[in-house]
Amino acid sequence: MSEARIPASNSHYKPLHILDENLTIAEVYGDGALRVGQPFPPLPQSAKAPTPPAKPRQRRPPRPRRSRPRSGQITPYQAKRAAMEDLPLKRLRRDGFTPYFGDQKRFLMTPLEFDLVLACEARQVAQVIHEVLRQSVGYPGDSADGRREWVALSFRHFERRGLLSHQDAKVALDYAVEQGYLLRRRRGRQQWEYAVHYRQIDIVPR
Repeated sequence: MSEARIPASNSHYKPLHILDENLTIAEVYGDGALRVGQPFPPLPQSAKAPTPPAKPRQRRPPRPRRSRPRSGQITPYQAKRAAMEDLPLKRLRRDGFTPYFGDQKRFLMTPLEFDLVLACEARQVAQVIHEVLRQSVGYPGDSADGRREWVALSFRHFERRGLLSHQDAKVALDYAVEQGYLLRRRRGRQQWEYAVHYRQIDIVPR
C-alpha cells in the first residue's frame, strides 16, 4: 500500500473570486503577466556593435623604372657639336663672319624665299636645305651656270659636320623632298643625290 500524500495547500495562490472586476491582470500579477492566448513578446536583442567602415584599398605605388645604363660611346654628331661649341663658335663671336670680299672671299647667295623657310619651317628643315645649297651651288661645277646642280649627301654627312643626328637628318630630308623644297634621285644602290628645286630651271631626275 502506497504512502498517503498530503496535497499542498492553495493558500499561496490568489483566488480569482476575490479579484475586483475593475483590476487588470497586470495590477494583480505584475507588469510581466500575459493574458490567455496573448503571444510572447520578442526577446530583446543585444545591440550590435557598429560595423567599422571598410578601409579603402590602397594601390601599390608604381615601381620606378630602372634606368638603362648608357654606353660611354659618343656619337660623331655629339663629338662634332662639342668641338663646334668650343673654339670655332668663340672665334666667330670674337672675329665675326668671313667677308665676301678680299683674298679669302667665299660666300653663298641664298634664294630670296629662304627667309620663308627660316620663319615657317623647323630648324632641321632649314639646315638640310641650306646644306644642299652650300654643297651644290656653293661650289663650281659642270652645269650651264658653272656651278654644281646635284650633290650626294648621306645621313652621316650631317653627323660629321655636327648639323643633325642620323635620324633627324633622315626625317628632315624626307620632309623637304615631300614638300617640294628639294629634288632627289638615286645614285647607285645605296646613295641619293639632292638638288634645290628652282622655279625656272628644270632639273629632271635621271
